[in-house]
Amino acid sequence: MKRRLVALIVLVLALATLGFAQGAENKNAANSNSAKPKMSKKAMERALIAKEKALWEAVKKNDAKTFKRSFSADYVGVAEDGIHTLDMEVGQISEVKLREYTLSDIKVAMPSGDTAILSYKVNSQGDYKGQDFSGDFYCSSVWVNRGGRWVAVAHSEVRAAKTP
Repeated sequence: MKRRLVALIVLVLALATLGFAQGAENKNAANSNSAKPKMSKKAMERALIAKEKALWEAVKKNDAKTFKRSFSADYVGVAEDGIHTLDMEVGQISEVKLREYTLSDIKVAMPSGDTAILSYKVNSQGDYKGQDFSGDFYCSSVWVNRGGRWVAVAHSEVRAAKTP
């Protein structure tokens, strides 16, 4: 009986030691992950602007696959002809002939660490289903970090007023 009690105590101590060691390893792993340097605000802004520009390039190249990968499934677009779903936007890519575009006055607001709002002006030359849409537009896009991946959840475009 004494042997069983001693064996049981030894087993409990061994398991406790093993659990403590694993806990320490997990704590060290967590600390090493949190010790990774966070991206600076400027670097984050540059990365988000690059993602926005990549969307314009995808449209210019009629690359619906690349375009779609950049959006969340619950995306919403707002344009002069109404509110668009992601499927509607992707379906229109093949009809767009974007010849040139220039983004300017880009601003990035980050209301939280995982949400970014880009606002900018775009001058574009092109047509959609044969109708010219060339001109200046004011745009905004909302990007959200979901599981470590930035995806666009909303975009709007408004034609800039003509100035005399």
